[in-house]
Amino acid sequence: MTVQPASQPPPDQDQRDLIVSALDRNVVVEAAAGTGKTTSMVDRMVALLRTGACDDIRRMAAVTFTRKAASELRDRFRLALEKAVRGAAGDERGRLAGALDSIDQCFVGTIHSFCGRLLRERPIEAGVDLAFEELDEDADMRLRQEAWAAYAESVIGLGPGSVIDELDDLNLDLSDLADTFYRFAEYPDVDDWPLPPESEMLEDLDEAAVAVKRFTERMRKLADRLPRECGSDRLMPRYSKMPRVVSHYEDLSERASMLELIDMFFDKRSGAVLKEWVQKGGFTQEEARSEREAWDAFREEFAAPLAEAWRELRYRTVMKVITEAGAVYDRMRAERGQLDFQDLLMKAAGLLKGSPHVRSYFAGRYSHLLVDEFQDTDPIQAEVMLLLTATDPRQDDWRLCVPRGGSLFVVGDPKQSIYRFRRADIVTYNRVKRMILEGDGGKGRGIEVRLFANFRTSAAVIQWIDEVFAPKGDCTDKSGRLVCFPEAASEQSPAYVRLEAGRSESLQGELGGVFQLTIPSDEILLTSHLVEGGPPTAQEAAVLARRYTRSELAASYEADLIARYIRWAIDDRVTVPRSEKELEDIHRRMPSCEDPAALRAEDFLIITRNKTHLSTYGQALQRYGIPHRVTGGTALNEVEELRLLLTCLRAVDRVDDPVALVGALRSELFGISDAALYRFRRNGGRFNYNGPVPEGLPPGDEEAITDAFDRLRRYRGWVKTMPPLAAFEKVVSDLGLMVLAATRDGGDVQAGSLGKALELLRGDQRAHWSTSHLVDFLADLVEGEFSYDGVSARSHEVGAVRVMNLHKAKGLESTVVFLADGSGEPRSGPEIVIDRGGDRTIGYIGVFGPRWGAWYRPLLAAPGGWADRQAVEKEFEAAERLRLRYVAATRAGSAMIVCEREDGRANGSNPWKYFRDHLAGVPDLPDPGPGSAPSREALDISVEDVTKASEEAAGRMRRAEGPTYARLAAKEYALRGKDFAKGSGTFAPSTTGGPEYGINWGTAMHMLLELAMSRPGFDVEAWAERVLGENEIDPGETPRAVETVRAVTGSALWERALASDLCLTEVPFHMLLGDADIPTTMNGAMDLAFREEGGWVIVDYKTDRISASRSERALADEYAPQLELYGRAWAGCTGETVKETGLFFVDNRTYHRIR
Repeated sequence: MTVQPASQPPPDQDQRDLIVSALDRNVVVEAAAGTGKTTSMVDRMVALLRTGACDDIRRMAAVTFTRKAASELRDRFRLALEKAVRGAAGDERGRLAGALDSIDQCFVGTIHSFCGRLLRERPIEAGVDLAFEELDEDADMRLRQEAWAAYAESVIGLGPGSVIDELDDLNLDLSDLADTFYRFAEYPDVDDWPLPPESEMLEDLDEAAVAVKRFTERMRKLADRLPRECGSDRLMPRYSKMPRVVSHYEDLSERASMLELIDMFFDKRSGAVLKEWVQKGGFTQEEARSEREAWDAFREEFAAPLAEAWRELRYRTVMKVITEAGAVYDRMRAERGQLDFQDLLMKAAGLLKGSPHVRSYFAGRYSHLLVDEFQDTDPIQAEVMLLLTATDPRQDDWRLCVPRGGSLFVVGDPKQSIYRFRRADIVTYNRVKRMILEGDGGKGRGIEVRLFANFRTSAAVIQWIDEVFAPKGDCTDKSGRLVCFPEAASEQSPAYVRLEAGRSESLQGELGGVFQLTIPSDEILLTSHLVEGGPPTAQEAAVLARRYTRSELAASYEADLIARYIRWAIDDRVTVPRSEKELEDIHRRMPSCEDPAALRAEDFLIITRNKTHLSTYGQALQRYGIPHRVTGGTALNEVEELRLLLTCLRAVDRVDDPVALVGALRSELFGISDAALYRFRRNGGRFNYNGPVPEGLPPGDEEAITDAFDRLRRYRGWVKTMPPLAAFEKVVSDLGLMVLAATRDGGDVQAGSLGKALELLRGDQRAHWSTSHLVDFLADLVEGEFSYDGVSARSHEVGAVRVMNLHKAKGLESTVVFLADGSGEPRSGPEIVIDRGGDRTIGYIGVFGPRWGAWYRPLLAAPGGWADRQAVEKEFEAAERLRLRYVAATRAGSAMIVCEREDGRANGSNPWKYFRDHLAGVPDLPDPGPGSAPSREALDISVEDVTKASEEAAGRMRRAEGPTYARLAAKEYALRGKDFAKGSGTFAPSTTGGPEYGINWGTAMHMLLELAMSRPGFDVEAWAERVLGENEIDPGETPRAVETVRAVTGSALWERALASDLCLTEVPFHMLLGDADIPTTMNGAMDLAFREEGGWVIVDYKTDRISASRSERALADEYAPQLELYGRAWAGCTGETVKETGLFFVDNRTYHRIR
């Protein structure tokens, strides 16, 4: 490893130059961690626009893996384009400036949003609903659960011969298959799920029955020698138990009996610990070894083949069940017009594959496709990418497509391919890379660019990374697991690329390099959990050992130590080396920062292997008052106020459920004691909040229960009369749950998470309007069926420690990184195997029962050759775990801390155990000693303060509920005066147009007169019939309407208007009133305005019936204020003189001048 001076270009500069120069070639960039993948994409995009290789920014599409990555790429692209415009001249400047003006029309987003855009543009050809809805992962999972429940309901209770009977015959329960269905539904792209052939092995079990009895007799003979306490040995307990169990079976040759025994006992490895046989059972080494070998031989000869045949027989029925359930799931999405992420990809691929003309259109629309995080591309994404850029639009097999020259630019790092469980595997990466490099649209091979200059990480950390991951002889440990990358790439693993330090540090600091954080042994962990009065007694320690697992104790201790260190580092302003880029970012965010080298909360990142203990680390940070954000955890699910809300809503929704009501009454919500509830029941009370509270209760009991019942009845009324979510929010407010959450430790996260939960319910409400369904969904949240991160109620502008599992940390970086939680490495085998090596994608899925302990799940059914397929898949998984460790080790900028156990226990679930050999000589991170959260000054709040604050809040609410502006019709304002603008007036429009048609007749006459003025010579009869019909007036009135229009157009006023130099009809106007209590806009329309010598004439048509009770003079006096207002409005809006205003009464064809 070498360190490059800041003044020199990076050692891979020649490779970087190809990115911006080889614009007519397809390029695969393999960029190691921290080498600037996003920068290379931005540089390529700007170069394409600067040179004109891409002549329109709208024809460029940049695809990323996550929305966050898309947002970052979009921002950096804009900044780079702005900078390029400032530095360019001539034609280049024109092209770049034009691109910058249209930058919002350049697609930058995820592959799923890109496919969604293609489908929305061509929904008919794609065969999707015109207004389809995209399902996110959580909504999709809820839909799968709903589909499974619907399928289960449809098959339960069917007659003899149903699938339920088939499952019973196989000793399977339908509920055991739910998880298998959920996994199966994730792979709609699999072409075939082969079924094993039917086996004859299970037809005749006589020989196996004899062998079982013989072996059972062998066990029985040893019964007197077997000890009661067997230690860690698992074979002796089977020897003790099995003879008794076998004695209960009448006929072992009966299939159900034999296979039940196989499931219980024989399909397991011996688990024999010879030392326990010798020390506890008094056996010799030879005897113990003989029993172990006898068990293994029996298992190999009889049990294992029978178990395999049994599972294969079950597999045939299981696949039938989950395929039928899958059809229900597909139908539900289709009926609701919903597409999940896989639908988006597959429908888009199908659109491009099945419609050459559509593909040609989109190929012209998107001439340049740039793909980030290419190593995470799955086969369907690769299909979309290659079909879109194919030279031949008629080639419908993506594996044979040759991309157009310069159309494809992909960036990735195969050493960071960690999403095999999401169909993104190294096999797809290698295949697509080979396709791009071997064919380049007639221009020869594509170009491979390798970047290895790391600008993120300090030289000391890079040196350690190279030591850990660089090839060194045999790259496997004793168990065959990969511990470093190979010299040459294989099908499972890419070759290693050594990193070169390209980071230039402007500031030095105290904390830099690699450290280890030592966690004590189990014994010390137990005694470290102090209780009042000192360390726990032996009995208390035993209770702790039963209450907590080793991993929980270690995570709790480790989380506290990390939190104390971070608290100390922030308070003591510990410094770290800073790069030039970091300094620029700090000064941009905090221009007044005086000590940029000092650590802040946002400089820390805590990474765990999985999500199990994330909340433990979040709680520790919370105890020490450290702002933090947990990603991938369950902080939202653990909010106590959410549980209280569920308790209340269950009682509200289940009116006749006394258990739900008692749970609510006893909870923190109402705090009614068991003794009070007993007295309530003894006095004749019923646990139904609609019932009365009995007499004779102590005053305190009566008051508390009455208040609780009143509230629950009120909440029930809200739920029945309002949308469920609106009612839920009122309940939260009335109970004060948001305030309660905010007052707890870490209240910003508690309150924010409660608010987020309500938003999740709001999203679910769109699909399900019933209160019961939403209460069930709330229960799923509380019980952790769906896990959600907490969220702070405060702005994210506040810097915070980030806590997340390893998969979430990919693509991120931090100044200081803790590799925490020495547990979480999966020990179970693969549960699904997908073979994408051929022309068809073949799937094999294991069917597992409920989990036992942390990892073990019994195998219930499996396809043929499952063990061999698992073994092959394990090699891929082992290689991916190496890549996961590489991702973890390359997140740090200045310092990385690896958490390690003091006793060096190499437990199988420790993901960081492979680093142990490389921690010799690495300094320990010091224990900062006891710590505490920064003290906060207590607030002295009196009852008067609370009352005053409540009244002020109520006043603000009343003011907010009142109108802040008004919009009035000019006619209404003029006829009702100022009181109308104050909100105290009402107006009922005149309905005196015709004998039956009222306002409609007046509207029709106005429309016809407007047409007569704007279209001289128009066909009045035809238009009258049409206009009357639009206004729901009997066509028999057409002659009267025609006569009226002709009478008006023959009047002297009409002649004046036609003779004027400018005549306008239906002139709209808007103006702000200056005499209203609140800002008020007035709008109206003037029927006729024409300009003569001396000024404008404003005329309003009136269709009122003239009668003895409503004479022309009376009507003129009534409408005069309206005409006066029109005159003022015209003068105010135009600045010109109004010389005359008047009314034209259509009923008697007379014009009445107002002024």
